[in-house]
Amino acid sequence: MKGGYVKGIEPLDIRSIRQSLDLTMSQMGYFIAIYSNGLGCAPIPCTRINEWESGVRSIPDHVFTSSAKLLVDTWSDDRHRAPEDTKGEVDAYYGSLLSPTLGEIFRLEMQVRRLDHLDPQEIAHRLANVRKAQLEQIEKQLKIKTAYVFASEPGPD
Repeated sequence: MKGGYVKGIEPLDIRSIRQSLDLTMSQMGYFIAIYSNGLGCAPIPCTRINEWESGVRSIPDHVFTSSAKLLVDTWSDDRHRAPEDTKGEVDAYYGSLLSPTLGEIFRLEMQVRRLDHLDPQEIAHRLANVRKAQLEQIEKQLKIKTAYVFASEPGPD
């Protein structure tokens, strides 16, 4: 793996994820440690988070995966609490943080469902299939699960 990045993907912007989740560097270090090594391990120092975010130090693969897992867990919590008519907006917001393309797919899918088109359900169905394929690719590349975001009950598989 070149430069500490997972091969074949654009690395996640861990600063955008941290800021979007309204976390301090200290909190992000705590969560990355938990998602990487489990409860009870020492948090990653703020200075290391800063070095990663500023590009001074290359980011290890496990940090991308841990950041993605934290994001997906937060997405799931927010989605399960959201009223039905706002779930699409929640999906577009969090999907964009994983991949701008995924966020756009969610936005487009939401817009198509609202159009008075000849067959909007068919278009929405096709877009949903593209979205699912994009999620599967992200899951495989980042070694995360996202199915529970859309499950009837919150929580990881």
